Amino acid sequence: MQRGHVGGGTAPCQPNALRDITRNVEQASNGTGRVSKNIATVSDAAGATRPAAQDVLSATGELSMQSEHLGNEVQGFLERVSEIV
Repeated sequence: MQRGHVGGGTAPCQPNALRDITRNVEQASNGTGRVSKNIATVSDAAGATRPAAQDVLSATGELSMQSEHLGNEVQGFLERVSEIV
């Protein structure tokens, strides 16, 4: 078994392995930080679009009401014209 074995050239590998592990942990930490920042950016963008979506919904409702009113006005106009003719 080589667990715990310190002789025969295994000791020089340990600092390299530790250095690799440290580098990998740092890279993972940096990557996690970037992902968290990207999630926050997307969340902020989604929050910013909410008021715009509400404005569009409100404008759509108003446009629908105006369209219905215009339709009624046109219908009334056509009925008056047909009475004259």
